[in-house]
Amino acid sequence: MRILLFILILVHGLIHLMGFTKAFQLARLDQLSMPVSRFSGLIWGLSAFLLVAAAVLYLFWLNAWWIPGTVGVLLSTGLILNYWKDSKWGMIPNLVLMTVLFVAVAGYFFRHRFVKDARHVLSTLDSRPGNPLTLEDLAGLPDAVKNYIVYSGTVGKPRIQSFRAVLDAQIRADRNAAWIPLEVEQYNRIGPLSRLFFMNGKMKGLPVSGYHRFKDGHATMDIRLFSLLKVQRQEGKEMDIAETVTFFNDLCILAPGALISKKIEWEEIAPLQVKAKFTEGGTRIEALLFFNEQNQLISFESEDRYYISKETGPGKVRWVTPVSDYKDYHGYRLASRGEAIWYLPDGPLAYLRVELRDLRYNSPYHPVSREDL
Repeated sequence: MRILLFILILVHGLIHLMGFTKAFQLARLDQLSMPVSRFSGLIWGLSAFLLVAAAVLYLFWLNAWWIPGTVGVLLSTGLILNYWKDSKWGMIPNLVLMTVLFVAVAGYFFRHRFVKDARHVLSTLDSRPGNPLTLEDLAGLPDAVKNYIVYSGTVGKPRIQSFRAVLDAQIRADRNAAWIPLEVEQYNRIGPLSRLFFMNGKMKGLPVSGYHRFKDGHATMDIRLFSLLKVQRQEGKEMDIAETVTFFNDLCILAPGALISKKIEWEEIAPLQVKAKFTEGGTRIEALLFFNEQNQLISFESEDRYYISKETGPGKVRWVTPVSDYKDYHGYRLASRGEAIWYLPDGPLAYLRVELRDLRYNSPYHPVSREDL
């Protein structure tokens, strides 16, 4: 579809050069019976340039393609209406482009909320390299947690203030539903605590976007079709508690070096199993962490996250996220694959699969590039 749309925009743009060519008598064009002034010819040429530029930007995954595309289509539409006899069939590709551009513009402004929040959250990061994490900082932690942090490669490196993750994911609503592929960009700040999670995907072939925002102790989830039509929106106390669990889950899996936080109380249950109590604001949650002999975290479990049942509404259900396949990410060893599973009364529901594509610590905001995907 991307290649077909690129060809449509490109060819449509190049056809506009016919008006420019006739206005300046660069070639004989008997197909155009109406006279074209030099001023109109310049407009034909400008619309051709804008549409071709939009096609190239679109081909290379640059989100700003809609800017020249919108101006080009508006100019093209005006010209077609003015030269209707010769160019009326050009309205068909214009209508197609208008529809695509409408969705692209809606997507831009929906995503802009995430971009604005990410830039604001990261704007006050200390850009100076702080004191590195040391073995002395791990004193008092359970041995399993301490060994995991050392294994991750965090000791001797700058303390973690924030992280940026790019993920491929799949999600489904129930056991019989098809998996929906997602592209995810996420920013977490350790203090003050923030979690900003933006996703794009396809639901039955239609574009769907979602923004999870957790900031100042409050969480919202906004899922939209075409970035316009609301599919699902959640907020409230249950959402705040659930997102606190998710944030702590992120720390355990994606930022082991942040587990020295004073907001965490640790209790060793067994040599490779610990209980953690994490407090943020007035919210306190608990989780169990499981490790293997290789000092890798292999699973996270909590009973403080809410599952929303169609029959009974929100209720706390056991939530488990097993992780595996550790890889190197810019000098840090982290789990590259994970799952999220609800343990419901009628059996477990694995509803989310995730693969970590890229992760960077203490990084300022920058858009996702093709290399990240």
